[in-house]
Amino acid sequence: MKEGRTKAYHRIKTVLFFARIFSFAAVLFYMLAGGVWRAVAGKISAQGAGILTSSAAFLVFFLILSLLEFPFSWAESYWVEKKFSLSNQKFFGWLGDFIKEQLVSGILFLIVVNVVYFALKHSYALWWLKAWVFWFFLNFILVKIYPYVILPLFFRFSLLDNKDLSAVIKKLFLQAKMKLDKIWVVNLSRKTKKANAFVTGLGKNRRLVLADNLINHYTFPQIAATVAHELGHIKHKDALLIFFVEGLGSLAAFFASAKITYKATDFFSLGHVYNISTLPLFLLVFGAVFFVASPFLNVFLRWREKLADKFALDTTQDKEAFISLMRQLAADNLAEGNPPRWKVILFYTHPPIKERIVFAQKWNAAAT
Repeated sequence: MKEGRTKAYHRIKTVLFFARIFSFAAVLFYMLAGGVWRAVAGKISAQGAGILTSSAAFLVFFLILSLLEFPFSWAESYWVEKKFSLSNQKFFGWLGDFIKEQLVSGILFLIVVNVVYFALKHSYALWWLKAWVFWFFLNFILVKIYPYVILPLFFRFSLLDNKDLSAVIKKLFLQAKMKLDKIWVVNLSRKTKKANAFVTGLGKNRRLVLADNLINHYTFPQIAATVAHELGHIKHKDALLIFFVEGLGSLAAFFASAKITYKATDFFSLGHVYNISTLPLFLLVFGAVFFVASPFLNVFLRWREKLADKFALDTTQDKEAFISLMRQLAADNLAEGNPPRWKVILFYTHPPIKERIVFAQKWNAAAT
């Protein structure tokens, strides 16, 4: 029964994922090839040149994308979660989160797109490099402020006040020879029945966060295994490493997108590549390049997660707690234990649950 629910849940999620991709691609292509966006951009541009005019055009474009995103976001993050009894959120609570997401995304969209087109106009040959440098440092700032500025828009945080659990976690930090400042708790139960824990931010801005669902429904040994896994990420400096790997990947993506866009601009007779009528083309090309690149990044991420699993086992010396944690997370989060290989390649940033359990079963304490 449970396995059937899990398969049904992921079947719907997969259908929605591809429906979203094909819908966005179709709309962008229609706006590009059908001349719709060229006509809209032309009318807005006729009002004058400058950043305000271009921002007005980009805002109209973003609103179109937001309208297209709404039904998919509703279906994936509200309807499906309610259907499978995973969500605790009311509709207007979800709607408030969606509006906040779009406001944050819209601000970032306007900033990035304006910078890209400024680079295109003033540095045609190397626009992709200058735009990437801005993108890279913008992402660095976002990662730094994410725990303090963006996450609190959607969740409430408090310090862990369970003294017994705090003692268990502090002992793990001592074993790992790491400094523990504070342990944060996020009120995830307000929105979902799923459990989670994560490290967010970089350097001094870094936070170790435990979901209240994890604290309330899991045993101390299971929580210790979770924290030890996150400690592995901190010890291995994974956040910084992943940030730089993604940065190098985005550099390659910017370069490839530039080469493709130059040729496609001529093919669609769009005139200058820095004309704002090329925006649907840019998003199509960037989306395609990042989609093709994501399986390669996923291989790297799964490797880092496996190393963090090993660190957790080596630190806690309790593979039974780790295995029981994996099984309960799979049950509570409706995670696929053994998904098809193509799904792992396309979507999985973590090894599948069954693979993690087998890894723990084969782990040998004597070898550590």
